[in-house]
Amino acid sequence: MKKILLALVAALSIFANAATVTKVCGVQVVDVAGLTESVMKLGEISGNAMLSAMLAAKIAEMPGNDFFGAMRQGGSVYLSFYADTEKLAKLADGEDVDDAIQLAAIYPMALPKDEFLKLHPGVTETNGVVRVFGDIFESKEKWCEEDIVYVAFSEDGKWAAASDSPEQSIVALSSDAPLAARPMSGDLIRLEVLPRGMAELRRAAAADDDTDEDVKKLLEALDSCRFAVRICDAGIDIHGAIRAVDGTFLSKAGDVTLSEDPFAADDGTAFLAVASAFTDQTSSPQILEKSLDIFKDGGIDLRSFVACSATDDVCRIAIDLKAIAKHCANPSNKVDEAALAAAFERFGEVDDGIDSFKLAERPYLIVVSAVGQKPKFSASQRFSKVLPEVKGKPLFCAATYSVSALVQFVVDAVIGNMDDVARAQAAPLAAMLPKECEGGIAAAYWREDGEIKLIGRLSSDEIKNLVVGISTAAMFAMMNEGGGAECENPDCDEDDEEEEDPVDDED
Repeated sequence: MKKILLALVAALSIFANAATVTKVCGVQVVDVAGLTESVMKLGEISGNAMLSAMLAAKIAEMPGNDFFGAMRQGGSVYLSFYADTEKLAKLADGEDVDDAIQLAAIYPMALPKDEFLKLHPGVTETNGVVRVFGDIFESKEKWCEEDIVYVAFSEDGKWAAASDSPEQSIVALSSDAPLAARPMSGDLIRLEVLPRGMAELRRAAAADDDTDEDVKKLLEALDSCRFAVRICDAGIDIHGAIRAVDGTFLSKAGDVTLSEDPFAADDGTAFLAVASAFTDQTSSPQILEKSLDIFKDGGIDLRSFVACSATDDVCRIAIDLKAIAKHCANPSNKVDEAALAAAFERFGEVDDGIDSFKLAERPYLIVVSAVGQKPKFSASQRFSKVLPEVKGKPLFCAATYSVSALVQFVVDAVIGNMDDVARAQAAPLAAMLPKECEGGIAAAYWREDGEIKLIGRLSSDEIKNLVVGISTAAMFAMMNEGGGAECENPDCDEDDEEEEDPVDDED
């Protein structure tokens, strides 16, 4: 214990003298049991047990197991990123930042220290810090002689901190082990960027002439943020919180809020809807027009397929998928791929002259629908189904999208433009594709406790739809490929037999 304390004092004194080294962000990952539980839940909600079995097998092969040994259940892995701000400031453009960023890993140990040492022959120990050969992020067979890691152990042996420097491992053990001990509460992974980390990002962006001005302005408004991913009965969630810098545009988020039903103006035809009371979205029709102009300049005129009508409160965009399918069915209307690629490259010009961070004076709704095609569920129904927990929150931005509805619209449009033979051939695949569900994708933002809170979710029924759809398409493709591979079948036609004649001649 005395040696560890002396080493800690020495490490802290070194870091105090090197005041430019500071923690910028941290990542926390749930233990193996939590990871396994999450992938099993994914298999359950997707209806594909094979998927969860394959992912569970990969978890057992995590490279950290080779270095640290088994992970103690109930703990979590915590990765701390420290930056030497002086070195970062002196980096030339394009130089590697590895020398300026230091990483420490906190690991929940199941093995006692003496058992850990047996995994690493030839270790040396100084002041309680072990010098070890290996790499915490690579499997054992990929380790090389240059891989040296310094490991410090907590007094009770439950935690180990590993880093490229002994000082860093000791400091991380002291400051970050308590963070690794925090319960994950269902989260799979967490990311937190600290105020100092944001400051370094701002400085790096300011020094880079190629950084977009909107990106710089956004970074100037961000004080810190944290995000997490979880897999639960409801689906796959991304949730988190953002703290804004006082006086910036981001600090105004939530001053204007949406109505109780943000999508009330939807007439039931939208497969995608976005409602915002934060930044001004009234320029959406103008942005769409610029996009269509870019495509037209590239020789692709989409105006006959896309219509837009707007009022002071709503922008309605209608896409005629059936007309697009009919147009594409004609071989003479083949799209010039080079022109299409050139058009996409110009998309950075779309919002030129438009203030992306102008604050909204009132809520604005953007809805996207397919001409002559209507989803089974409205945007309001879908949003309430996917994110019931945000009901009553003072939302300032909300969105909802149905992948399955769009897939059905596209399938119906394509099949509707096929001849009878092609339609008959495609019918089995179309019948196997999943139908539209009430769920989908939804996101919501609101202000609470001085922070901007957010949640986005891909619902469990939509996940199942997507997995079933992908599996069906893959199976159908394999069946088609297999059907043409029976060249040795006695029922092969005469042409196949003629192709085999040269081999017979050689015999």
